[in-house]
Amino acid sequence: MKTEIKFRRGQDKVMEYDGGYMAVPSVPGAGKTFVLTQLAAKLIEEERHRPGKILIVTYMNSAVANFKDRIYTLLKERDLNPMEGYEVMTLHTLAMKIIREKPDRLLMDDEFTILDETKQAELFRDIFTGWRIKNRREFYSIIDSNRYSHQKLIQMEENWTRDFYQLAPRSFAYFKIQGYDAQTLADLIKDEDHMVLLKWITELYMEYEAALKMRGLIDFNDILVGALRLLKEDRELLERYQRRYTFIFEDEAQDSNLIQQEMLMMLSEDSGNLIRVGDSNQAIMSTFTISDPKLFRDFCENPFTEVQSINVASRSCKHVIDLANFFVRWTREYHPCIECRESLAAQYIEEVDSGDPFPNPVVPHNSVYFKEFKNLRSELRYIAEHCRGHIQKKPDKTLAVLVPANWMAGELIEELEK
Repeated sequence: MKTEIKFRRGQDKVMEYDGGYMAVPSVPGAGKTFVLTQLAAKLIEEERHRPGKILIVTYMNSAVANFKDRIYTLLKERDLNPMEGYEVMTLHTLAMKIIREKPDRLLMDDEFTILDETKQAELFRDIFTGWRIKNRREFYSIIDSNRYSHQKLIQMEENWTRDFYQLAPRSFAYFKIQGYDAQTLADLIKDEDHMVLLKWITELYMEYEAALKMRGLIDFNDILVGALRLLKEDRELLERYQRRYTFIFEDEAQDSNLIQQEMLMMLSEDSGNLIRVGDSNQAIMSTFTISDPKLFRDFCENPFTEVQSINVASRSCKHVIDLANFFVRWTREYHPCIECRESLAAQYIEEVDSGDPFPNPVVPHNSVYFKEFKNLRSELRYIAEHCRGHIQKKPDKTLAVLVPANWMAGELIEELEK
């Protein structure tokens, strides 16, 4: 039986969607998954998706399972076939489906192997180790060895090695997404003597690409590049996918990169029906990947895009909401670095209305604290004691501690064990 639902401010406007480009900036806890699944079920119930399907794309496999479960349940409640009318997948899965249509066009066979992140890290480590041994003197020449003690010099070399090691593979991903193969990049910079760092990365990029070809492997970025290339070069394939999907919903759009966005724009070009939901103020993936939150902002500013924000959220108490909104406002208006003032969108969290069945938590005391410490050890010891007290008072609750680096988690675990 279909349950009557009262949608919050913003959600109700999204539920009125009947086609076209729509951007849905959504604050944390605003119920974006809830409203997207409700909208998908509504369109299927009204048979608006025919003759194609609704495609929902997101970035995490866990999110895929969540979307599938919710839509399945909603359709079953409405006495509809819970398995028809929609597909949910990650963007990489979508790209894989496209590649497997015609791998020969990309000079691949049907049994191509994808290099997972663990194997990719191992491959790059081997390549980098060999390259560094061969170029050791030049690689460390950027550090003035005459200015530092032996111990300090060792530390600086370790730091430089670690930073470069992290930079290089991220650069490979950026080059691929921007359309630069290793040889093209090498030709572009061969006469640029001041681009020493880029030349080193390009040398590693060439070795990395050669190692992939020799082993018959592709990485995750090759999947995206190959899928986009097929869509551009094969009109029949593109039109078939355009007919297959009448509506496309993208979740976590702030984590999209250039190729992923271009793929979705091409697939929705014929129908013109594309909803992108995201929060550019939560674009943490750009720290670890080549996602670019500016792409979602640009989509919001497109004159052909209808923008419907969802700013009401019940996840946090008033203290947390006030702090988050203050941080956004301070960054935009007072950040001492002028260039940083545009880093966050003018998007502020609102509490739910009175009478909402899921009200914001009410805390009788302060729920946000700041405390300074003389050193890391005293800070970790204090946190461990605080955790112990919390667990003793509320043994039925769980507790999360966020730390800025993985090694620090190990230090905290030691204190917790004590």
